[in-house]
Amino acid sequence: MKLRRTLRIILLTAVVAVALCAAVLAADYTAENGRELYLAMKDAMSQQKKEFTVDFYGDEIPAAAAGRGLVNPAILARGMTAELPNDDGTGADTLLLNIKEASAFMVGATIYFRFDYLLDPQQLAWVDTQVDEICDSLQLTDVDDYMKIKRIYQYMGTHFTYDNTLTKYTDYDGLTTGQMVCQGYALLTYKLLWHAGVPARIVVGTSQGEQHGWNIVKLNGKWYNLDTTWDAAVNSGSVMYWDYFLKSESDFQGHIRDARFATADFHQTCPMAKESYSVPTVDILLDGTIYSSLTIRNGQTIQFGYTLNPDSDTTVSWASSDPAVASITEDGLLESLTPGDVYITATPSDDSYIAGTFPVTAVELRTCSSWAEEELNRFYLRKFYPAALCSDYQTAIHRDEFARLLYLILDDQKAAGGGYTLPAFTDITQSKYWFSIVTCSHKGIFEGTSETTFSPESPLTREQAAKLLCRLLDYLEVKTESTAPAVSFADEAEISDWARPYVDRASAAGILLGSNGSFLPRQTVSREQAAVMLERLYVDYLQAA
Repeated sequence: MKLRRTLRIILLTAVVAVALCAAVLAADYTAENGRELYLAMKDAMSQQKKEFTVDFYGDEIPAAAAGRGLVNPAILARGMTAELPNDDGTGADTLLLNIKEASAFMVGATIYFRFDYLLDPQQLAWVDTQVDEICDSLQLTDVDDYMKIKRIYQYMGTHFTYDNTLTKYTDYDGLTTGQMVCQGYALLTYKLLWHAGVPARIVVGTSQGEQHGWNIVKLNGKWYNLDTTWDAAVNSGSVMYWDYFLKSESDFQGHIRDARFATADFHQTCPMAKESYSVPTVDILLDGTIYSSLTIRNGQTIQFGYTLNPDSDTTVSWASSDPAVASITEDGLLESLTPGDVYITATPSDDSYIAGTFPVTAVELRTCSSWAEEELNRFYLRKFYPAALCSDYQTAIHRDEFARLLYLILDDQKAAGGGYTLPAFTDITQSKYWFSIVTCSHKGIFEGTSETTFSPESPLTREQAAKLLCRLLDYLEVKTESTAPAVSFADEAEISDWARPYVDRASAAGILLGSNGSFLPRQTVSREQAAVMLERLYVDYLQAA
């Protein structure tokens, strides 16, 4: 998945041109200390004042970079969010995230501020009306705080998708277009929770090396993490996740707070729970075991079960996201009807439980050539053949796809681990099999087409495949000694000099055979041919070992 780069608020420190006569005018605010300065900023931002002044008589501007009259408004604004109380949902959390640009300059005791905002008062008022309507639709009046949080979280996860253009920052954007970045998710989640009477904060930091924003929420006297961005459905119509719902700090992987949200004072104001909240869940079972996903052959029927944690007498109803691909009965019997992807959902009658979701991929193996059907099926059942390749079996396999097959065999042989030296390939980042390429390259099995390119989408030739098969065997320290005479092909002269020893070895070992007396060295390898040759290699040389 593409990394989500978010929460980009532009806060520029710039010199404000101040006329000399302005110095004699009365300031909009007076501040004796840092707290009063923060309160003045908050009041001005609440009214969306674009220009305002503060006469500051404290000893030192708090947490600000001051020199030659310059004041860093970004530092001041961040300090404001950390220091001011936020007990009614109108605190500095949302004010800071509505700033588009800011500048500040100090002349004598007067600080001159200039702010531009992302949303105007009318847009903010419209968002408030939408928040009111959403909360009414979720029927939050007569439920406890857990149910309020759960219904709001579910709404956020199913009504919006992430804005990969990185241009929709606000909750207004989300409500008008259905898309927004994490700043918008955090803002709208915050406003919905406060409207429902549940205290919440917006926390800013990093996730996966990028700027990110999320929420913390108060439940039963303790604070928990929420990340509606990461748990939201990736695409419209797909399912949401619950991996970052009501989590403790130790159970909230991949999130690092900015320093102002990690101070002792902040933790005293918002004491985090030591353990994640015990959320009632439905777990979907297959043969009594919990799985995360399933790939089946088209036409199969599968019986699902479920378990409730904690145990309860509540019942579940089953549903398929696409009944044309796979249908499911009231008692959980799934029937695959056509190749494709579906989500199976077990929804409990008790709304406090999180519904169980289970991705199922149905693949069609019977469309391969008849000569390949038996071996390709066996190779697939060993989990060596990705579902993504279970179609168009006669098309040429790409180099990155073959790297994936090699990796899965290495993993089966417990030989895929170890340290890695990243190759200099500049063209593999967009391949979903990039890690398989890195692994096979590091182990000396798969070379690039140059020092800096791998050509992941280029087709693989038969003589290239012979070399890769032999290098795989060498890495696994498997010998292929054969007493059979060397195979003679009618097109021997067409085999490249570098490939000849590999072709001789692979053909003598019975792994890569010719066709009608010819080897066809430069002919591409099809998907089904790749599966068959690797299945032969596995059965004859790896399975027994």
